[in-house]
Amino acid sequence: MIETRGITKFFANGKRGVVSALCNINIRVRPGTPVALVGPNGAGKTTLIRVLSTLILPSSGEAYVNGYSVVDQPKEVKRSIGLVTVSDRLFYYRLTAMENLVFYATLYNLGLDEARKRAREALSVVGLSEWADTKTMHYSTGMLRRLALARAILHDPPVIMLDEPTLGIDVVSSRSLRRLVRQLGDTRTVLFTSHYMKDVEEIAGYVYLIKSGRIVAEGSPRDLVRLVGGV
Repeated sequence: MIETRGITKFFANGKRGVVSALCNINIRVRPGTPVALVGPNGAGKTTLIRVLSTLILPSSGEAYVNGYSVVDQPKEVKRSIGLVTVSDRLFYYRLTAMENLVFYATLYNLGLDEARKRAREALSVVGLSEWADTKTMHYSTGMLRRLALARAILHDPPVIMLDEPTLGIDVVSSRSLRRLVRQLGDTRTVLFTSHYMKDVEEIAGYVYLIKSGRIVAEGSPRDLVRLVGGV
């Protein structure tokens, strides 16, 4: 479960002074109901993901992931989450997909045999078993995004967070990734950001609309479409 209470984040800006990136954010994400955080670029979506994944500290407020405080228990939070970002720097391109995942699995203190087992299972889940021994320098953007999801589930985390999971990938890859995320959300806590309505319609059971760092609306995808006429 993910829960925030009044999360606020300020950044210092030399020319503009203090900039408010998040203001009094209150959200709740439960297992079995994937939640979308939707809004335009610069709305605060990625900043909230960074707070929840302990990459940055909030200026004020409280946030809990799997029952752990992101401020007071960051190690426990990190062990509880699988994080997928749009970064293309997650993998060593001269290594195969299997080699990359085994490397990451060992960082979770898994033995080599268990790391290989987890890597094979994760590649199967995301549909990349056929390309397990292909160097990732030959992967398409869509394949890399699926590999990033495989990396995120290696340690079987109860919480998965995805930042713009379908950004910059083709239609077929997007459809496949949405299906994977929806399936993972059947049993886990899933929070993802997007500004694509297709992602929201096909994955989310609940939506928070964020604008200028504030939650301005929330409800089912259908409710949000009715309220704002599309996102």
